[in-house]
Parts: sequence; structure tokens; C-alpha cells
Amino acid sequence: MMSEIPGWHLNFDSAPFCNGSLHLGHVRNYALGDVRARWLRSRGVDVTHATAFDAFGLPNEMGARGSGISTDRYVARQARRIGRQMDRVGFSYDVPPRDYSRPGAYRWSQWLFLRMWDAGLVYRAERGVSWCPNCAEVISVTQADRSSCWRCNAHATWRRSTEWFVRSSAYFERLGRGLETLDGWSDRARRLARESIVRIRTLDPDGPGDWLLSRVRSWGTPLPMVECAACGIHPVDDATLPVRLKEHGGDGLGTCRGCGTRQPLVARTLDCFFDDAWCFEGAVRDVAPDENPFEAWRDRPPARVHFHAGHDSFAYLFVFRLIAHVLHDLGLSRRTEPIDWFQGHDVVTAGGKKMSKRHRNAPNLDTLLDREGAAVLRLSVLAGANPDKPMAWSDDALVRGRRFARTLQRLRDAARPVTPEQEAGVLQRIDGFFEAYRIASALDVLFSETERALKAGSTRPGRLAALLARWDLVVPPDMPAWNHGPSSVPSPSSYPEPPCPEPFDSTGS
Repeated sequence: MMSEIPGWHLNFDSAPFCNGSLHLGHVRNYALGDVRARWLRSRGVDVTHATAFDAFGLPNEMGARGSGISTDRYVARQARRIGRQMDRVGFSYDVPPRDYSRPGAYRWSQWLFLRMWDAGLVYRAERGVSWCPNCAEVISVTQADRSSCWRCNAHATWRRSTEWFVRSSAYFERLGRGLETLDGWSDRARRLARESIVRIRTLDPDGPGDWLLSRVRSWGTPLPMVECAACGIHPVDDATLPVRLKEHGGDGLGTCRGCGTRQPLVARTLDCFFDDAWCFEGAVRDVAPDENPFEAWRDRPPARVHFHAGHDSFAYLFVFRLIAHVLHDLGLSRRTEPIDWFQGHDVVTAGGKKMSKRHRNAPNLDTLLDREGAAVLRLSVLAGANPDKPMAWSDDALVRGRRFARTLQRLRDAARPVTPEQEAGVLQRIDGFFEAYRIASALDVLFSETERALKAGSTRPGRLAALLARWDLVVPPDMPAWNHGPSSVPSPSSYPEPPCPEPFDSTGS
């Protein structure tokens, strides 16, 4: 049992891009993560439930274009909006989501880069690189999709360029062997991770498949190297970190570690995946603002890391695992693998396509919450299919969610604060589904057993209390189970996107 694994557990949800509202694919992913956190707590596990904001990168920069405000303000505005939505849907995060586009966060990305440079794990070279002419950006082999841009699907071309690389090829064999030890991963997740390593090794025809780390765009962690007139290409002095973006008061200069003079920074930023790659280490509990998160991870590591993301998150999984091995080699981690438990969620679809901001096929989340309530929405996305299966969004999903919510409300009205039953076979069956991460199956049995228990003449207070305790894992007890929504909802295209909140200044650490 997980309650027998001593120490604290980290339950981490994949970070959303800050380029607009959450959609129902996000809600399903985070609701599943929330149920997992609540289930672990119910079994006596000491859990930290966390996530982050994926606040750097091209999607956020492109989202800011045409907004009339800076990328920094646009991203901060969207992070606030997403944070409010997370609160409304009842996600039980123990710490505020970290925003990696703040100087106090990307300071540590720069610190880690310098440690890797000092260890010879980062190098600079002229090489043929994949280039997206539509985004005007280089693309790492970890992010290319069959010679297409991961962001816009435009055909990528090859060009010569002097860029910065991580020696990821030195870790391919270790990463492949390590997959065999991950017994908390689903078979599909391990297979996709293994295939991604093979694909990355063979995708780069002009190099060893090393991770292309540098980017030409402006919205990203400044690469902490200078073009020094006296010392050449040289690291900045650690004591001067963070090297700030111009939007955060930076002047395009850095202090050379060699001669101590102010020199022009290398005109590159870091791939946003590099900031994402240490998201687990950044979620260590009780870290002081100026404390080194990598040293905290080494000194008080979690006993187990549970990760919630789509089954197609192979690029993220690759860099997570790569950086974990690097940290171990640098003496900054006792762990070689960052994720102990990963099942890989399937997608939410609408109109036959994966629900996404790019496809514009998502209903407006705030409008849905206003009309249906968070409980109905959670039940609609969780009861439709188990996590390893795709879930089609439709009015039928909402009808099912409302029916479940009405039954839950009847149970809450009938249940009394008594000692719950523990040993009934049906309760053990429900618990087995929760343990196996088959949430839709658990809800099916929970719904039918609740309906049976509520029938006249068969009500047992201990049974009702036990059933309610399990419903509370899915719909938080402080959340109204039912707020009489309409009998149907309009199609996704009829939900207008609301204006963003007023911009606000959040350029500090």
C-alpha cells in the first residue's frame, strides 16, 4: 500500500501555457490529478499537490501579439485568469503554481545551465538545425513532429546556425535502461517514452541528436553567457544572477566571470522546456525564497513522484528524465528518475479533433462554470471514460454529470456524521478502482450503489457515510454538488471568449 511508503509524496500536474483560458482537456487532466491527491491523502499519505505555469515559450509570445501590451503583462494576466479557474474547479493545490517567467524562478534555470556548462554537458557548435519559417524559430529534435513544427505544423526546413546544445546523446542508453525500472508507469507510457528516445536519436541527420537548447526569440530565460572582448564566450558571474530580460529591467549586458567587466550577453534565450525540466525540483515543500531548489531537492527529496499529463507528453518526459540524470551526476539529486508513477491520460475530443486552443473547438470554461457549476463539470469529464481512454465532449457528457451530481446532492442531504462502514465488498470494489486509477469505473459503481442505498427502507447511516467519503474524493465537500443548470448547453462555437482582466504589473521576482 502507498501509505506504507514513508516520506512525503509529490503529486504534480503538467503546467498549462499562459496563452488563454483552460479548456476541458486541461480540466480533465487536473481533475484526475486532484482525485489522485485526495485519494492518497485518504490513505494516510503525506502529499504535496502542485503545478506550475508554463509561462515562457513561443505559444505565449504569439498569444501576446496583437494584445496591445507586453508579453510579460499578457502572460501575467493569463496566469491570474488560469489561477482563478483552477480555484473555481476546486483543485487542491498546496502551494501557488510557480511562474517560471519570473526572475526569481529563471535565476535557477540560469544557475543550472552554468553548472552544466562547467561540467562540459553544454556546448556551442555550428550545425544544421530545424527551422520553422512560419514561427521564425529553431526547433529542437525533441519537439519536431515528423519534420513539422510542434507549434504551428508548418513544414520545417534545415539551415546552418551556431547554437547551444545539451549532450543528451550521452544519456540515451541510461534513459532506455531506466524505463525498465519504472513499474509505476503504464505499459503505453513506457512504450511511448522508449519510442521517443529512438526517434530523437534518428531525427537529427547532421548531429548526434543532442538537445538544441538555444532560441532566437526574446521571451525566454536569457542565456547566461557573454561575448567578452577579453575572455571570449564566457559565463556570467553566479553572484550577478538572475540575468534579467529587458522587460524585467535587463540592459542586455552581463558580468563576465573571467574579468568582472560588463559585456554583451549572447543573443539567445533558453528553450522553455529547460525551465519546465526542473518543475519537480521547484515544487519541494517549504523552500525559502532565496534557497537553492536543487539543493533542497537533494537534501529532502520526495519518497514518490506522481505525474499527471497526456500520454503524448513524450518530449516533456524526455527532458524531465534527462535533467534528473544530469542532477544526479552533478551531485544535486539522490534520484536518477524524476517520476515514479505516470499513467498518461488520453485526450478530450470535440468535433472529432483533440480539444485544443489551436483547433478552437473548446467551449468557454467560465461560461460552463457559471451555467453548470464546478461539481457537474468535474463529474462530466471524469465519468465519461477512464483516464487511458479518449473522452468525447458532448451534451451527453453534461447530462451524465448532472445526473451524478443530483444523486450526490441527495446523498449529502441524507447522510449523517457517523462512523463510516469499512469492510463491505462493494466499498472495497470502489476502492480498488480508485487504487487502479480507473476513476470512471469507480464513479459508475459509486453512483449505482448510492442510488440503491438511498432507496426507502435500505438506508444505513454507516453505508451512506462511507459512500459520501468516496464521493468527496471526486467532488470536494465544500463544493455545491448541484446548482440547477439548464437542460442543455449551446455548441462550443456559441461561447464568446470573454475579455481578459485589466493588465497589472508583475515584473518582480
